[in-house]
Formats: sequence, C-alpha cells, structure tokens
Amino acid sequence: MIVPKPPPITKPPMGWNSWTCFKTSFNDKMIKEIADVMASDFLDSGYEYLIIDDGWMSMDRDSEGNLQADPEKFPLGMKDLGDYIHSKGLKFGIYTSAGRYTCEGYPGAFDFEERDAAKFAEWGVDYVKIDWCTYKWTWWPFWNYQLRYELMSKAIQATGRPIVIALCNWGFGKPWIWGRNIAHTWRVTYDINPNKFSIYSIAAKGYKLFGYTRPGEYNDLDSLEVGNGIGTDLAKKQFYWWCTLKSPLILGCDIRTMSNEDKAIVKNMELINLNQS
Repeated sequence: MIVPKPPPITKPPMGWNSWTCFKTSFNDKMIKEIADVMASDFLDSGYEYLIIDDGWMSMDRDSEGNLQADPEKFPLGMKDLGDYIHSKGLKFGIYTSAGRYTCEGYPGAFDFEERDAAKFAEWGVDYVKIDWCTYKWTWWPFWNYQLRYELMSKAIQATGRPIVIALCNWGFGKPWIWGRNIAHTWRVTYDINPNKFSIYSIAAKGYKLFGYTRPGEYNDLDSLEVGNGIGTDLAKKQFYWWCTLKSPLILGCDIRTMSNEDKAIVKNMELINLNQS
C-alpha cells in the first residue's frame, strides 16, 4: 500500500491525556474544566493538546455507521466540545483503536477508517491517538503491525486537515523503524505506571532507541506521571528524561488539583526548551 508521509510537525507534542487519571470516568463538564485550567495555567508553557482517551464514544455507531459521542457523558456532542477547546486556544485530541473495538470495548476503527477520519476532521480534531486493542483478535494477518495503521494514516491524511498521528501499539513490530513513514509519534512500550520500576524501564528503552528520534519523528514514552502520587525526586527525573529524550510531553494527572511543586517541575522552561528545540 502506498501511503503518503504525513505533513511534518516541528516539535514533540505537548498536552494532557485523560487516561491515567480518569480512565473512562469523565464527562463534558470535567473536560471543559480541564480545558479552562490548561488555558489559564499550562498553555503558556507549551501544553496545547487536550487529548480525550478511551471511553468518549457511544457503544453503538449511528444508523449510518458513524461514531457518536456517549450521550450521557457528552450530550452536546464532540463538535461542541472541540469548539470549546479551540475557543481556549488549545488543540483537540481524540482516541481510537486499530481493532474492531477499543481497549474498553467501544467501537474501533477496523473497516471504518475513512468514515471515522472524516468525522474527526468534521469535529475539528487536531491529534489522533490510535491504539492497538483487539486487532490481535482479528484472524489474519494478526502479526501485521503496519496494515491497519497505514489504512488509518491514509484516511486521516485524505481529510486534508492537519492532524498529529500518534501510534500506540506498545512497541510491537518495531514501530520506531516503520512508524515514521505514516505517523508523527509512536509508543515504544506498554502503558506507564506511576512507580519507579515503570518509569526507569521506559526511560532505559527510550535511551536505547533515541537514535530513531529525528526532527518531526518521535519515540513516545507515554504520559508524565508527575502529579499522580510519585515523589518529587522521581518526578524531576522523569521530566528530565522525557525532555532530553524528546518524547511528547503529555500530562497524565488531574491538573485541576495539581500541587504548585508538581506544576513547577513540568513548567521548567529550560528543560521544555530543550525538548522543543
């Protein structure tokens, strides 16, 4: 399959993701509160992408096969939410999976790539995280880590909207080799956890693979756990490592209740400038 290389980005994405702190327990009110805090307290440091992870959509597509927002969580829909995020000067990120279902059992993009990408563009999405859940249950070729991502990348690019494409297949099939041809970032490990073992092991993998990071093409070491209960020393180490390794800087805590001490760590402009240069 011939897939054009996505238009380049100039620096690792910076922002916030809902998964680590909320899992699927979020709603319109909470996300808009996050947008308010991001705009007032983090945007000036570079954190601009507000990414809603698994659990935003209805369990059922509409009668035409389109994804739709969970009507209880987002009664005004995703276009309204995207408009609100944009009104704050932020960018709108959303989640999907390459499989038939997401990790939490919501509809995935398998065989709906073009339809879903068009809907994301219609909603004003600026960043798409593409997970890998349930594709491994597909009969054949379950070992092909590229095909479904190629299809989704091609569909996203066909919309004509500039969208950051973030692959998340946990490092299977060495996406640091082929991911650069169809995406901007690619995860290199399983999900991070807020503990020393997880952060140290991911950092070690990041250092090992650092040679594959290039301008506009970035190894993704997963979210920052600063603010999720880790100690100050570990928080400072993680932020230093993620910045020097030029990973995307994606906050993973509830920033509405983040301490001033933790805020100071993730707003260290000397390290941020190193990451973004």
